[in-house]
Amino acid sequence: MSKSMATKARDDTLAEMVGIVRALESLEVLFIKDKIDEKAYTPTCGRLIVQFRTAANSLCIDVYEKKWIFQFFPHAMTRVQKGIAATVECRVQDNADGSSNKNVAIAVQAYITTMDALKLEMLEVETIWPLLNELIDALNKISGVAPDACGKKEISEWISKLSPMKAVDVINKEDARQMTFDLEKGYANFHALLK
Repeated sequence: MSKSMATKARDDTLAEMVGIVRALESLEVLFIKDKIDEKAYTPTCGRLIVQFRTAANSLCIDVYEKKWIFQFFPHAMTRVQKGIAATVECRVQDNADGSSNKNVAIAVQAYITTMDALKLEMLEVETIWPLLNELIDALNKISGVAPDACGKKEISEWISKLSPMKAVDVINKEDARQMTFDLEKGYANFHALLK
């Protein structure tokens, strides 16, 4: 591929990234103003974050380009940095039976699956990141679980740490060990909460 074609392809991808960021910013503003419901917001936000990360991973963009892309879009920047929709980060509870047996079972399964993946040394971001998202989503659906309980804060921090990484990146053994510890501690607290 000639240099001019490569430059054009790069410019096209950067333009797509700016379009995604603009859409994400608009979505965030709509959500903040309560002009879009959670059911429409959450999957759209997740899809835009994944699209941005995919485009960003295909390029080697530097700090200045990231600042340029996000300079007028603070809400979008926050979402991309955190890597999850606001509704997943701080689950809006609509139903009174959020602590139903089904949601508790899903949370237990998500804890065990994530810890098993770490113990089996499945340390790729593309494996761990979705499991952590599933776990935080399950915990957020259970009413009565405080934002700082059951390792929710640590899980959110791990999601934020993994979000800027590429799918093929592998977390190191030290991080895997710390994540396992955080999850085991959170699971023990969750189990105690259920008693």
